[in-house]
Amino acid sequence: MTTDQYRSLLAKLKLSQAAFAEAFGIGKRTSQGYANGLPIPIPTAVLLYFIDAGTVDFDEVKRLVIELIKEAAKARKKREAKKKARALEKS
Repeated sequence: MTTDQYRSLLAKLKLSQAAFAEAFGIGKRTSQGYANGLPIPIPTAVLLYFIDAGTVDFDEVKRLVIELIKEAAKARKKREAKKKARALEKS
């Protein structure tokens, strides 16, 4: 996906770079980079092509991203708790 295609998709979705970044689970600077020529990773570009073509619903992608972020946060908390428990056992 080219920079122009990325910008066109944001315009089509009526989203700013920051709003897209938040909805897609990426950093604002990453979104700005994509809009300014930073290469878009192939898996991301493929998903964006599907969104642009209407094959994949952007709202569904947003829902899945939120779900994945929540799952990652739970897993991180679980790992941190295990790490603390091991540290307490050693002391």
